[in-house]
Formats: sequence, structure tokens, C-alpha cells
Amino acid sequence: MAGAIKLLILEDKEEDAILLIYELKRAGYLPEWKRVDCQTTFLDGLEEHWDIILADYALPQFDGLQALEYIKLHNIDIPFILVSGSMGEEIAVEAMKMGANDYLLKDRLARLPSAVQHALDQNKLQREKTRLEAALLQNQKMEAVGKLAGGIAHDFNNLLTIIIGSAELAESELANDHPVQKRLNTIQHASERAVGIIKQLLTFARKPLVHTKESNVKLLLAETCQLLIPILADQTKVNLINETDQMVKVDPGQLQQVLINLAINARDAMPAGGQIDIQTGTEVVDLEYVVNGNSIKPGEYVTISIRDSGQGIPYEIQSRVFDPFFTTKDVGKGTGLGLAISYDIVSKCGGFISLVSQPGAGSNFTIHLPKIDSSIGHTPMLSPHNDKLIGHECLLLVDDEEQILEMVSEVLINMGYRVLTAKSGLDAISVFENCGSKIDLLVTDLSMPGMGGLELANELQRRDSSLKVLFITGYHENFEQGHNDKPMPGVVLEKPFSNNLLGSIVREVLAD
Repeated sequence: MAGAIKLLILEDKEEDAILLIYELKRAGYLPEWKRVDCQTTFLDGLEEHWDIILADYALPQFDGLQALEYIKLHNIDIPFILVSGSMGEEIAVEAMKMGANDYLLKDRLARLPSAVQHALDQNKLQREKTRLEAALLQNQKMEAVGKLAGGIAHDFNNLLTIIIGSAELAESELANDHPVQKRLNTIQHASERAVGIIKQLLTFARKPLVHTKESNVKLLLAETCQLLIPILADQTKVNLINETDQMVKVDPGQLQQVLINLAINARDAMPAGGQIDIQTGTEVVDLEYVVNGNSIKPGEYVTISIRDSGQGIPYEIQSRVFDPFFTTKDVGKGTGLGLAISYDIVSKCGGFISLVSQPGAGSNFTIHLPKIDSSIGHTPMLSPHNDKLIGHECLLLVDDEEQILEMVSEVLINMGYRVLTAKSGLDAISVFENCGSKIDLLVTDLSMPGMGGLELANELQRRDSSLKVLFITGYHENFEQGHNDKPMPGVVLEKPFSNNLLGSIVREVLAD
């Protein structure tokens, strides 16, 4: 595998260095080389890039073993071969223990080309091994972060459910012009921002439940920009050109995370500050083609572009920016997962992300999502007293969090339901057995001490196959897969949720 090669040669005799180069040229190598003969010139030479170091064992003031010790001490990743006119076996063994790739005698240089190639191959394998080990370590860290984030999210989402639900209950009891209404609105808006923060925490830590629905790009982008305010640096200006009232079918939370990730990358590309332009539009794709291994179908796409005024991305790495674990950030400042996950999210929606960047002229990432034809506008908020939310059925509500139990129970009772409550799975079974009348719907938390919601649902449906189930959860861990690859025996609603959303889902489950 001969070819171009760069060598740093530690040798005090120029004629010996020329002999080394001669042997390599005979084997087909095209060497670019530099000879150094003392510690000072050797250390200066290390400032440049080299494929391999060839070092004489015996020099007057700075020998090959000292040079080897230096590069190993400073973790300099360059293959190292010792060359000597006379080197005993003990010294050779010691050199190999220190990390030398090989050793040669000057009167047996015919083996030099194969030794060089072997050292280069060894180094390549070691680098790949190191990369894979780092990727494995990062995966293990992400798994640990996911477990930690899951615990935090479960408790935090429970608290947010109580805050949001209680604020909505209080608001429904006050006149529209009551001075407390403004305070309650502030609580609700702050809670919505807290929900966004929790979603950011969980996005890269676990596989989220995907709730795909028709969404208005203009409204979604306006909400996202509010989330960006506390994230972007003060010296980063955001220019929003958001005039496209188009509909796409996405999970709004996931798309917001993609937009936030791209905006954060844009911010990081401008450490001294700059401008981020976010613009919506449409684009027609006439022919089918492939982007990053994904087939792109012809059609009309809604576009969201995020353009920064940073230094841009070098041409030679632009094709790799969506590769997992590839990052241009310093060690510890980036996982190399953000863009890969973002691309995966958009691809699953039938879209793709394109990149246009010129070094020194910033970068422009553009999200393309298939446009759908649908009516545009806000989904009307339903009053708790709206006829569409009123029910009369008997519900069994189960949650180990007492405040959630009280708040959700009050909401459902206000909607007309008869509500039985239990604080655990075992208590719920007792209530079910002693009810004396039919229970139409089980509303249960998924994660509870002892008997969890899934086990409870299976047990109660074994006793009454017509029982319908609504799971509520502050954090899930692939619960959509069910148990033992069986489908979930009910619908999953993630906390926190509004009272209106709870009422709507309850009616949908009962009507199904």
C-alpha cells in the first residue's frame, strides 16, 4: 500500500537518513521527510504533521528512547520505529514495552518498508479502536444521562401537571376581568416554558413518544423562538422571517427540538456574536433523488432555514456533519449526536435537511418537510363546561401522587364523571372488586411503586375485557412497545397535560 508518506527522521548522520529514504522509494513510497538531530529540532518538528517517526537509537545528547518516552508521555499519536547500528535484544524489548511499533538494524534495512506499512496499519487500527471505545463510552454516558433525566422528568412533570391543572381550575372559577386572572396566565405561560425545557432535557436522552399531527409551521416557529430567548447568547441577534402559513405533519415537540439544536449550533459557530436568520418558505422537488442515503420523493415541501453569520464549515467535512458521533467541537463540548438525531427526526416525517456553507461566509441548514393540504388555524380551546367534554361514565383513577389524584379527580368530576380513586395498584384492584357497578374507564399512572399501571391494566382487563384504559405518565421508557412485545392495552397521555386535553382524550377513549 505504498504511496505518499511524511516522515520525521531523528538521525545525526545525513547519509544514514538518505539510506532510509532510498529503501522506501525502492518499495514504491513517495516520501516527504525532514531530518532532525537533537532534542530542540525534534520538538520543533513535532509541531508539523507526520505519518511516522524513524529514530536512531544512539545519538550524542538525545537518543531514540528519550524521543519515544516524550511522545508517549504527551500522547502524541504517531507510529514510532527505532533504527540502530547496534541495539541489543534487551534494549529492543524495552523499546517495544515503551510503545515502539518496531525496531530495525541499519544493516538490515530491507525490512524497513514492511515495518513502516505494518506500523501504519497498526496505528490505523488503534485509532479505530479508540474511536469505537469513545463511542461506546459516550453511549454508556447517554444511557446513564437518560436514566437520570427520566427520574427528573417523572417528578418534574408530575409537579407541572399539578401546577397547570390547578391554575386552570382556579381560572375557571374566576370572572374574566378578575385581577388574579393575569397572575394565573403568568403561571400557565411559565409552566409551558418549563414543559419545553423538560423536552429539551429528554430529547437526546431517550426515545420519545411520537405524537404526529397536522401543525401550522408559522405558529410552531413563533412558539420555538420564545423558547430560544433564554438559550441564545445576549450578543446573538435572531431575525425571524415567518410568513408561510403552511401545514406539515410532524411531532411538534420533536420538530421544536430540531430547530433549537440547529439554532444552538448556529450560536456556537459565532462565539463573538452575530446574527441568525430563520426563514420559512416552500420548495418544489421535481425529480426523485437521494440525500444522505434517503430517497427524496418529488413534491412540494415546506422549508425552514436557519442561517448564521459564522465562519462556515470546511468543504472537506460538510458531507460528514450528519454522521453520528462526528463533531467539530472540542472534546467535552459536543457529542456528535445532535445533527444525526435531527436528520433522523426529519427523515421519519418524510423530509430531509440540506446544508449550504462557505468557509468564512456562514452556514445555512434548511429543513424540508412535505407540505399537506389542510385547513389552517388554531384549534379552539374547549371550556371545561363544553358539551363535548361532558360525561357520565364511571372512572377509576389511580396515581401514587396524592395531589395529582385530587386535582385530576376534581377536573373529571366537574366534567360530570363519577370518579373512584386509588393510590396504588393493589388499592385499585380492591376498589374495582368492591365497586358494585361497572367501571367504564381505568385512568392510571404508568410508573407506580409495587404494581405499575401496565400490570394493573392487564389484571383488570382479565376480569373485565370491555374495560377501557388511559395511561398517564410523567416519563415513559418505550412503553409504546407494551410488555413482551404485546401492544399497549390502552392509550398513553404524557404529563403535563391541560384539563381540556385530558377531557378530550377521555371522551375519545370512551367513544372508541
